Amino acid sequence: MDIFDLTFRKHLQRMINCTNIKDWNKYWWIFLFLLGSLVSCSPVNFPVGKAYVYKSTISLKANVPLEQRKAMEAELYNYLDDSLKVINKSVLNPFTGFKKQINPSIFDSANIDRSKSFMKNYLNSLGYYRAVFDTVKVKYDSISKNEIHSSVSFFVNAGKQLKFDSIWYDLKVPELEALANETKGKAIMKKGEGYSKQVVGQELDRLVYLYRNNGYFKMTRNSLVAEFDSTDDALINLNSDPFLLIQQAKQRRLNPTVDFKIFQRPGADSTDFLKYKIGNVIIYPEAKIDEDQSRMMVDSSFLSSTGKRGVSVKYKKNLFTSKAVRKFNSLLPGNFYNEEEYFKTFNAYSQVGSWQQVDVKTHTYIDSTN
Repeated sequence: MDIFDLTFRKHLQRMINCTNIKDWNKYWWIFLFLLGSLVSCSPVNFPVGKAYVYKSTISLKANVPLEQRKAMEAELYNYLDDSLKVINKSVLNPFTGFKKQINPSIFDSANIDRSKSFMKNYLNSLGYYRAVFDTVKVKYDSISKNEIHSSVSFFVNAGKQLKFDSIWYDLKVPELEALANETKGKAIMKKGEGYSKQVVGQELDRLVYLYRNNGYFKMTRNSLVAEFDSTDDALINLNSDPFLLIQQAKQRRLNPTVDFKIFQRPGADSTDFLKYKIGNVIIYPEAKIDEDQSRMMVDSSFLSSTGKRGVSVKYKKNLFTSKAVRKFNSLLPGNFYNEEEYFKTFNAYSQVGSWQQVDVKTHTYIDSTN
């Protein structure tokens, strides 16, 4: 840095003293080069005399397309311990780019094991339960007596990804199980495709949406459980041929599979599995944005207009035509609750310019006659 600084000052003085344009052109390229060197020479606030994390890279070996592998490597980087992540700041540098490392962390080998644990958990979530780290390399570079770089390289072998084998639904409510089996062709989890926690979550979301479209108003993802079993029953059968068991075990290592069962969560609220019909539908087109909804719903001073399909409009000033207000509604008394119809109604009213905000308040109750 001292040599660069002296050289930079010398050429800068020469440029200042230049009176001939040709002489100035002679020095300006040197000036820019030295300026770039000064800007990019060292990180900001690096620890003096101690090795700091200058670079961290991850190389993943996985049987996936290149684009997907690169995306997985980028995601794995996010699972590094924070002390191994390199933080860059944009700076003006005409030769080496526009990034400069800031506040690098002192290298600590203990953070390697912590990072490996984080990355393994991520790979497990994608179905890679036999991922291994082929090697982890740490390279030191002494830039000067005060500045020491450490570069950490992770080489990861993802191994074989678990594949879905059998998938079944074990639901105590017959209609829930029937709906799941009837729509199995639309299932996100499919036999032979790769397992991941995200896919399982998406399948649970699909079922919840399906059930809420068929009257199960209180159904949530927490009402259901997805459980997997990667054990082959034949392997624990004492009467099986031992030689056959060895061959089966080898085959499972080469092509690991997982069976999945979805069932009702034990101890879940029993009302999650009840069907709900729409009772009263009441619309307040004149409600103010700051009005107390609870008090408004028991206010007896409202006038009411009820249409042929049982939808009521309550008002005081008759600012809106009741028929025009009702036409945006798709929730009809007597029908089973339907999530699609709910959002269709909500969005329809939200898009009408007459109202600044649309709120929906629901109340569940038991109708003794139904």
